[in-house]
Amino acid sequence: MKYKTPFDSPNTDNSPIDVQFLILHYTGCSLEKTFEIFKDPKKKVSAHFVIDQTGAIYEIISCIKKPVKAFHAGQSSWKTWTNFNNHSIGVELVNFNGNLFNYTEEQYSSLAQLILHLQKIYPPLQSPERILGHEHIAGFRGKVDPGTQFNWDKLFKQIYPSHTPPERKPVLPLYLKERFKDLTEQLDEREKKWDTLNTLLEKQYLYHLQTEGS
Repeated sequence: MKYKTPFDSPNTDNSPIDVQFLILHYTGCSLEKTFEIFKDPKKKVSAHFVIDQTGAIYEIISCIKKPVKAFHAGQSSWKTWTNFNNHSIGVELVNFNGNLFNYTEEQYSSLAQLILHLQKIYPPLQSPERILGHEHIAGFRGKVDPGTQFNWDKLFKQIYPSHTPPERKPVLPLYLKERFKDLTEQLDEREKKWDTLNTLLEKQYLYHLQTEGS
């Protein structure tokens, strides 16, 4: 498996982690902008890997040789597990918003290759139950990635052909997806500041959770 190490992100405390899970995200911006964010210590955001739309894989935080903490999950929980930064590998897929735009075939192929490689190093990842989206561990605080356009079945068939894949439903309601799609289609390309728009979507989803739960 080929991957590149373009720089060492300062956004880690270099704490060793016991890898139990792999968490998928979308970047919400371009590859170049992702690198800019991960290089900025003020952002306090990072991931172990970034997979570009071309399929190129970049290791940003040490993981293959020495797994250390990346700041990708934030406050998080799933079943009995919490604080996923402490025991998960974070993988960012370059996509402006995975609830609107499809992922490329090259991304699926590279992601599958990466997971198959990591399974040899970290046995827990041999179970499909240990592959989750950010939305599944942090949806309660508005996270909606990798989103409705991510094809979990396609991924699981490549890496777990003998398993019945677990259900991985996107958390974003259809009405919010359509509302967000309508909004973005009305904007001029120069107005599509995806970092702002993605934050808006997360706020709308969080409001949905709060009002639905009340």
